[in-house]
Amino acid sequence: MKTLKYILPIILLALFACDKDYLNETPPDTITADVLYKSALGFQSGLNGIYGLMRAERQGVSWNGGMSNYQYEVGASFYVGVDDIHSGSGSGQDPVNVVVNQAGARINSPDRNYLSNLFNWLYSVINAANTIINRAEMEDIDWLLNGQDQKARVLGEAHLARGWAYRLLVAGWGDVPIKLDESEGTNIQTDFERAPEQEVWAQMKEDFLIAARNIPWRPYTTGSPTKGVALHYLAEACLALNEPDQAERYLNILIGNGTISAEDIPTFGSTDRSLYKVGLPNAYNEMFEPNNVDWAVNSETLWTWQWAVNTVGGGNNTRRQTLAARFANSAYTLGSVNHTCYFDRQRIALNPSDERGGMGWGASFINPRVYKLYYRSSPGFDPANPDPPYASGSTATENVNYWKNFEFEDRFNDRAFRKFFRFDPSVDSWTGRDLNPNAPIPENSQTGQPWQIGDTIYMGIASNSNDNGMSNIGLSMAYDYRISNRTSQTVPYPVKFSYTNQGYAYRLYSNLNQIYLRLGESYLLRAEARVKRGNLSGATDDVNMLRTRARARLIDVIPGATLQDQLDFILDERSRELIGEEQRRATLSRMGRYDFMWRRVQMYNYTDRDRIDRQDIRFAIPQSVIDANLTKPFPQNPGWSGVPINYSLYPLIEFPWSANLPEPDMK
Repeated sequence: MKTLKYILPIILLALFACDKDYLNETPPDTITADVLYKSALGFQSGLNGIYGLMRAERQGVSWNGGMSNYQYEVGASFYVGVDDIHSGSGSGQDPVNVVVNQAGARINSPDRNYLSNLFNWLYSVINAANTIINRAEMEDIDWLLNGQDQKARVLGEAHLARGWAYRLLVAGWGDVPIKLDESEGTNIQTDFERAPEQEVWAQMKEDFLIAARNIPWRPYTTGSPTKGVALHYLAEACLALNEPDQAERYLNILIGNGTISAEDIPTFGSTDRSLYKVGLPNAYNEMFEPNNVDWAVNSETLWTWQWAVNTVGGGNNTRRQTLAARFANSAYTLGSVNHTCYFDRQRIALNPSDERGGMGWGASFINPRVYKLYYRSSPGFDPANPDPPYASGSTATENVNYWKNFEFEDRFNDRAFRKFFRFDPSVDSWTGRDLNPNAPIPENSQTGQPWQIGDTIYMGIASNSNDNGMSNIGLSMAYDYRISNRTSQTVPYPVKFSYTNQGYAYRLYSNLNQIYLRLGESYLLRAEARVKRGNLSGATDDVNMLRTRARARLIDVIPGATLQDQLDFILDERSRELIGEEQRRATLSRMGRYDFMWRRVQMYNYTDRDRIDRQDIRFAIPQSVIDANLTKPFPQNPGWSGVPINYSLYPLIEFPWSANLPEPDMK
């Protein structure tokens, strides 16, 4: 039974509703706030309301752009259309295609309702946090709850929420206004100014420092953030501010490999490690299973987000629908029920089931280059052998068998990535003929024989109607990402979020808890800090810690002749460890919008790169926000409304290789 369901009470709707522009200073219901914020219980209800708002990141938007539970999750805007995840078929809605411009329908545009809703949603989180922070200093508040004074913790969590929202705002828009007070009818402001990114990061650092001082090591209740979350984001802010030494110090405290000095004790709480439940479990894939994600049972978890089925405020998550392959394009009737199958490949209809993780939407897919990253990091990789595909003239069967027989590291084994389905006559059906015309050589299938239970149907890159034997894992994984296309919704995808409520396979969402932040990312953040400090040995240790757990090939030292090369390797390792988890746009923009975001998208995202322009390194400022700032100009980002782009900052990439030349070293 969940103890924290992020229920958004009716009395808080006026205070926290996200359909209003908080830079328009819509006054909150101060009577409601005056009544609510008189006790620790009331403040906890306010925090639950904030978490209900934040959780929209993994929930969805409706077709008209309003926030709701739907298949296109809001957070997809921050991790799709980057260097390691493509935007799917290109037909998806705003979140997955916000920087992948459709012909005649530019999504990243000042007049797009979706961008306005996204911008205002994050400021609604900030306003809700400001309300708690400001009202916590009022007199005559009963802070006792469960026999303990809750003021410090409540303030810490509110500061964490504010910093969290500014982090995504900077990732999306760059310079944004800093607002630290509660919106009331008496303080209406029409002269906001955009603060430079570095100033916003400095404010985030202050917020996360307060959070790290006041949030306990253990979550207050199931789903509450831990001190580790604050320390992680604090270190990230330090890296954004070019303070890698401070970043490493905070990460040492989090990971436990640093010494807590006397001066740290009043800052970061008890040194009793029994309160400090952090460590890497032995198994990579098991920790994502729904019963294993919460802090109480998973030592790697820093923060788990909560949902609940058939519960008011329980909500739904849609993360798996964005990445999981689409069950579509071949509807058929079985008995009296109309089904939408996975694909009509080789004249067979595969259907969603509990075991298969339910329905997907195929709104994004993994860059085939990432498959090669896993190949390079697997123990059996031999640098002397060429990568698949084999030389011109090799057969599809050769490629299939090569990949099928290769033993991948745990982060890309068959439990980590869905690479194929097994034919199940209790779920699947024939749509044209009852013979397996071109089985891709699984052990128990033969071409021209009737489909049998357990026959293997590999996922591939070809069209859904293809039944010539070329649609298989070999082509999908051996495919050259430099000539990739955007027509496939059936490529291998990570399993970590593809879990469904048992018995509800046809729903486009689930109500299962999910890891939001974990220690594996903290190790890679510390590796980045150590590389920037010139400590390649320490950074290598951090990478090898994760590779050892994943049973991957260890490295001797972080490769690369320059700092940029070394950081590129860290980014590749983040793809291996965190694919589908991290907000990649936040990472790349923090490290450098040209040096890393623009450059890597142009080099590696051959599906989207021609549809992503240089102004797309930032989202457009919504025109509604500009219009609401009545007494002072609110500058637009370069590339819109006549604002010029400084092309010298974002030159066209001159590639050091072509599709016919060897790839850059990916270790």
